[in-house]
Amino acid sequence: MQINSYDFGVINIDAKIYQKDVIVLPDRIFSPWQRKQSHYLDMDDLSAIPDLLKEKPEIIIIGTGYYGVMEIDPKVEEFLKS
Repeated sequence: MQINSYDFGVINIDAKIYQKDVIVLPDRIFSPWQRKQSHYLDMDDLSAIPDLLKEKPEIIIIGTGYYGVMEIDPKVEEFLKS
């Protein structure tokens, strides 16, 4: 998969346009992805996507959005590091 471009509210992955948040897995894209609270990632948001944790990725990249306002619950960071 290749991210071709990104702008406020729009991401182009493999020539497909997404206007909602996405989760990019090695073999598919999960979209739209809605969190309980906008611009905040908590444990409930992660558990809503069981495939993400089942695959046990070595690296997870969490984008902070165009303006960098996404916050991550410290419990999420601790959990993912463990």
